[in-house]
Amino acid sequence: MKKFLFVIAALSVLAACKKNGTPSPKASLFGKWELRRVHGGISPLDSTFAKGNGTAFQFNSDSTYVHFFRGTVNANGVYHIVKKGYQTGSQFYDEVTFDTNISGDPIVLSGTNLTIGTLVADGFEYDYEKISN
Repeated sequence: MKKFLFVIAALSVLAACKKNGTPSPKASLFGKWELRRVHGGISPLDSTFAKGNGTAFQFNSDSTYVHFFRGTVNANGVYHIVKKGYQTGSQFYDEVTFDTNISGDPIVLSGTNLTIGTLVADGFEYDYEKISN
């Protein structure tokens, strides 16, 4: 029985690792995300931002957020994630709404990358990189 439990534990550890042996990062919205790129719009904009630019979101597990612009708080409140709440054609995306807004923006979370917004209807996409938990 001990051998069986050891095999199960070993398989669990292996399943959580990438090919190079490092643990797979679990994507989590909670933490601080710094802006890296804004693109889209009617007259296409494509701006990139260096690390340490100070424009960031802090998403907390109690559904509160803080938005920083150049290191200064410029908004805070509550956010909600609606699973598959945003539809573009036949595609569904998770949606984030802030404060009392009834409509939100699509949100795509992949490892340490977060995109908020859409290029549909001349919109903007905001790309963030996770900088802390």
